Amino acid sequence: MERRDVVQGLVDWRGQLSDLIAAAREFPYDSEVPIVTLQTAHIRSVLQRYLRGDISAAEVEVWAEAVEGRDDIEYFGPHEDEIAEALFRLSTPQINTPLSKEIAEKCISELSAL
Repeated sequence: MERRDVVQGLVDWRGQLSDLIAAAREFPYDSEVPIVTLQTAHIRSVLQRYLRGDISAAEVEVWAEAVEGRDDIEYFGPHEDEIAEALFRLSTPQINTPLSKEIAEKCISELSAL
């Protein structure tokens, strides 16, 4: 499978998260150029799945860790800082507020307002 397809699958969270992460690990985090763009809609989609009970807070954390900091994933330009902040909060609940229904709704609202 092509790197772009693997990384896009991870960003979109299409499939089993552990399989997506394993496939993405086949490629280095470092990249000359980004090949996939993460948008606020991706984060909102993950948080909506959490609110529906389809995924757990721990899974959201693992996904955020997996996409955060990869050079082959760029953040949508106008909202780069907000995306980076949301990923940081979601990937590090031990130093930020742990994910809850209220936190997810607030994050969705903030990202929707952009």
